[in-house]
Amino acid sequence: MIDLLKQMNRRIDMKQNIPTKSSGFTLIELLVVIAIIGILGSIIVAGVRIGTKRANAASCTHNLRMLHSAFMLATIDNKGKFPYADSSPEDSLPRQWHRRIGPYLDLPEGGDWRELATEVYICGADEDPYSGLLSYGINRRFMNLGQNNVSGSGSPVLIADADSFEVHSTTSTVQNIRYSHPGDTANMVFFDGSVRNFSEDEILPMGEDPGFWVP
Repeated sequence: MIDLLKQMNRRIDMKQNIPTKSSGFTLIELLVVIAIIGILGSIIVAGVRIGTKRANAASCTHNLRMLHSAFMLATIDNKGKFPYADSSPEDSLPRQWHRRIGPYLDLPEGGDWRELATEVYICGADEDPYSGLLSYGINRRFMNLGQNNVSGSGSPVLIADADSFEVHSTTSTVQNIRYSHPGDTANMVFFDGSVRNFSEDEILPMGEDPGFWVP
């Protein structure tokens, strides 16, 4: 009987000495979990940024098409003359083409063109719009011209992403284009209404590609 009790005590002692597995995380496991969360967070943030850039590019394309349509409608109502001139006896804002086409962009009755600034005049990718209200510039070569002055031999750029209210090219340099879309590119709408995307290397100055600039 005494031997049996001794054996039972030994078994109890052995069970009490068996180490129990901790239900908590070890330091290494915790570091691994934190690293995985960090990686997943980086992937999500990168995906959001890519999605935002694509959305901005699509919105910009839509804006340029809207501006092109309004420009053409204003031209028709202006007896074939483009709403962009150096001076005009009938208009106190001859060079401010963006304001002259405002009535053709569904401005509220009695509203100000600035009400449309965040909707049509500003590209979502533009972090510093011109005067805080404009992301696009018109091709200066269209100044003081009308539909009868367009040769029809090509389709020059009409409006482009810009850091000014107009874009321009001399024989050797391109001025005021803003490259803020993926791949450091700029969106442009051409006289025929097509919208295209270009990198800086793809836009040649007037001396090398006059058809790109000259109506």
